[in-house]
Amino acid sequence: MRVYTFQSNDYSYICKRTIKKSMMMNKATTILLTLSLSLQGFSQSHNNPFGNPLVPDMIADASIELIGDTFYCYATTDGYGRGLETSGPPVVWKSKDFKHWSFDGICFPSAAKEKFWAPSKAIEQNGRWYLYPTMNGYMHVAVSDSPDGPFHLARGEDVFDKPYSKASTLIQTGDRGGIDAEIFVDDDGQAYAFWGQRHVARLSDDMVTIGEIQTLETRRKEYSEGPIFFKRKGIYYYLYTIGGDENYKYYYMMSRISPLGPYETPEHDLVSITDVEKGVFGPGHGCVFNDGDNYYFAFLEFSRNSTNRQTYVNRMEFNDDGTIRQVKVTLDGVGALRQEEGFRELKPISATASSIKPQHAIRYFNDERCQRTEFFDASFAIDGANGSRWMAADGDSACWLIIDLGKSINIGQSEIYFVRPTAGHAYILEGSQDGLTWETCGGHADMQARSPHVDHIQHAYRFLRAKITDGIRGIWEWRILSDQPNMTWGNWQSWGEQADGIYCNPVIPSDYSDIDCIRVGDDYYAISSTMQYSPGMTILHSRDLVNWEIAGNAVNDLSQISPAMTWKQMDRYGRGIWAGTLRHHKGRFYLFFGTPDEGFFMTSSPKAEGPWEPLTPLLAENGWDDCTALWDEKGRGWFVGTRFADNYKTYLFRMSDDARSIDRASARLINEGYGREANKLLYHDGYYYLIFSEHRDGIGRYVLAKRDRRITGQFKEEQQLLLPCREANEPNQGGIVEGPDGKWYFFTHHGSGDWSGRIATLLPVEWRDGWPMMGDTMQGTPGTMVWKAPMPTLLDDKQHIQRSDNFDDETLSPQWQWNYQPRQDMFSLTERAGWLRLKAFRPLEPNRLLKAGNTLTQRSFRSAYNDVTIRIDISGMTHGEHAGICHFAQHSGCLGVVNDNGNIYLEFRRDDQAQRGVQIPQPYLWLRTTWGLDGHARFSYSIDGDHFTDMGEYPLSWGYYRGDRIGIYNYNDVSDTGYIDVDYLHYDLTKTKLSIDNPQ
Repeated sequence: MRVYTFQSNDYSYICKRTIKKSMMMNKATTILLTLSLSLQGFSQSHNNPFGNPLVPDMIADASIELIGDTFYCYATTDGYGRGLETSGPPVVWKSKDFKHWSFDGICFPSAAKEKFWAPSKAIEQNGRWYLYPTMNGYMHVAVSDSPDGPFHLARGEDVFDKPYSKASTLIQTGDRGGIDAEIFVDDDGQAYAFWGQRHVARLSDDMVTIGEIQTLETRRKEYSEGPIFFKRKGIYYYLYTIGGDENYKYYYMMSRISPLGPYETPEHDLVSITDVEKGVFGPGHGCVFNDGDNYYFAFLEFSRNSTNRQTYVNRMEFNDDGTIRQVKVTLDGVGALRQEEGFRELKPISATASSIKPQHAIRYFNDERCQRTEFFDASFAIDGANGSRWMAADGDSACWLIIDLGKSINIGQSEIYFVRPTAGHAYILEGSQDGLTWETCGGHADMQARSPHVDHIQHAYRFLRAKITDGIRGIWEWRILSDQPNMTWGNWQSWGEQADGIYCNPVIPSDYSDIDCIRVGDDYYAISSTMQYSPGMTILHSRDLVNWEIAGNAVNDLSQISPAMTWKQMDRYGRGIWAGTLRHHKGRFYLFFGTPDEGFFMTSSPKAEGPWEPLTPLLAENGWDDCTALWDEKGRGWFVGTRFADNYKTYLFRMSDDARSIDRASARLINEGYGREANKLLYHDGYYYLIFSEHRDGIGRYVLAKRDRRITGQFKEEQQLLLPCREANEPNQGGIVEGPDGKWYFFTHHGSGDWSGRIATLLPVEWRDGWPMMGDTMQGTPGTMVWKAPMPTLLDDKQHIQRSDNFDDETLSPQWQWNYQPRQDMFSLTERAGWLRLKAFRPLEPNRLLKAGNTLTQRSFRSAYNDVTIRIDISGMTHGEHAGICHFAQHSGCLGVVNDNGNIYLEFRRDDQAQRGVQIPQPYLWLRTTWGLDGHARFSYSIDGDHFTDMGEYPLSWGYYRGDRIGIYNYNDVSDTGYIDVDYLHYDLTKTKLSIDNPQ
């Protein structure tokens, strides 16, 4: 048997005619045998003359519509090889993104063996779905409870008496003839049926009874079929075909009165016509559909002649007066109309077939310019174009196709789009590491009509082989998907540890920015910057790197840094405590951080939970950020900082062994350029590494490293560790640690920022040639974002980020932080046991939430469901006092109450603009905010704790390098009097369970 191969991207999978037993001793050699020169002509890649049709199959007469969030395509199934005598069975193709389409089984079972043509769109009326196909030359009415089917005849028995079922045809008088029904329902609910030769009639409310038949007068008088009818901005459009074969074309007329007219014909009434230069022959019977204000024109293309057609989609545009511009027909398609979900696609580097069908010359019908030659290369099965296919030679009973991924890669699933899928296929799917030893990893022995055929592999292979055992020997497309989700940023439905031994990123879907991470024994500790919030610099603790808890906060008194960080000035939004480094040395924790205005500081503690000693200033200069530190193998201290005020130059300093000072004069430049910061020093296997990030305009931010065997060396060696991953908001700043499983990980934030802030994820790290390569490196290095991976270890006792609080303790729980250093005498956890008392005082600027002291906050989560409810006692409020629940970053939204001369009113605020609500006559009030992944918060209130009334909405925001914060506020514009008592804050994520441990 001859073997054919395709080569690309400097890789080649070189196959054999025969492999002798003696060669089997070295599989790595035998798989790379040189291909005979006589086969080289077959390995060349030919051009694909058929472009990129809508679906990987031969279909015509398409009716496409958007139902909910899914695109539906009902069409004639072509390609059965007996001309107009037959068609394939009826199926409905569906897609979420308009790029990847599928069907599963027959959607109209009783019509499976009938000549099924030109179905309409599915019409929802009377609580059911109606479909109007032409079967055996007559229009029929079918009905189903779902647009997916199964459909059955709406009138009479669900059987067909050829040439037609007398009880079930749409037209009930005369010869009942007519084809290509198009159904339109007007705004008033009246339905109309249009069909070939310009006919139209009203439909009764039952959707099966037709009224008086009328014939529309059109400028063009030739034979017409495939009518299209739609309404846009008050104008009715009627499109009709003229001619056929390569002469197919569409014209139109329009009415501003009624679907029945009168109609006007624009001067330029041509919609579509053959464009030989672009290779589009006979753009005929199709449809018009819209996605919001965007309109699209679908057409069959008379390419493979008569009943072997494919369907294409182009954009439709309109002039200001509502007239249609002639469609620029192409075979390119419009691509995805929605964001693609699912899993990453892996690109094979080559495809090899057991045989290849000889080229096929397709002759023209009437226009000698319209002829093509179709090729069937193995490469066409992996080229991503639905218009090209691999076909095996006639008589190839073995029939297989092998794809080579270039190296062993974790495969999530295989999706095979066979040729003529509506007839069904059976196949065997095998995987191999070396191309010699194969194991079954998918397929099925029975004939199944679907497309694609999906196999969940969840295994690492380099090669996959599909053996077609029954059905047409050919493949339109073969997609191989990674086990990594093709995630849309912020749209994660799962996060953290999952029940099947994996974790999904993010591991903390909340604003934990500027991370550093270290291992101390079996425990992991991380830090997160806090800007102006107090207490500052959050300390996290974990035992598995996925489940985290808040151990505490290191800087209790921000006045040590500057009075601008207290309630008296509140002048450090976007500044304050920036990125730092956490280290453990000789039994003690050391925390180093910088502020852009005041310089670098250090504090230390015997325990990560504290207490932490008062701050020690290390460098009292502005313009520095992102410090790191390390004790070398000799126990000497070293410190690194970036001078962002001087084009991001990074310097190495000698640090005292007790970490209480650095030698400013010892500064030595070791790195500079392109926004380089996010420094981390690491010692591993004889090398000192400087890990950092870099930003380039138009590219994004990514992770690099320099290294040297001496800490005092030149650090000339440099390596990029991670790609920018802009689709994942640029993971770039964190700490590299060895996990409990002996593997390495990068605990990092995502740096671009949105309303959720800079959330935290865990990326696998693999040491390659002495460099810590990050993320998914299966397709090469640098790596890319990883959305899921095996847990580093499985523990029974799960940690979690604290959220809810009943205020039963005499100190605040560690999730809480004040907006700026608080006024200590204006809150209490002891004056009323089990309650938090917030006392009101004047803001620095009247009626400004962001200038009001003692707002108590915690981080918001970006998860599918968030419900935060507080219960407050408002009986202690005085005139001029405002109190309630809020969200804020740079912008703010609040729901609370205001005391106006002893009367308390509900108050909804956005950016300090107030909308007053009802009067609250009682002391207790419940306030709630809910939001989901879209970050759209909805406020509500209750006077009994059970029944809530909506009050306002607010889009969560990003600002000052921070994501959204949820907060409890209380201030008084008139005097330093009044208070509220807070019984509890309950933060609930459980209505949609996202991970195995997301407690309140």
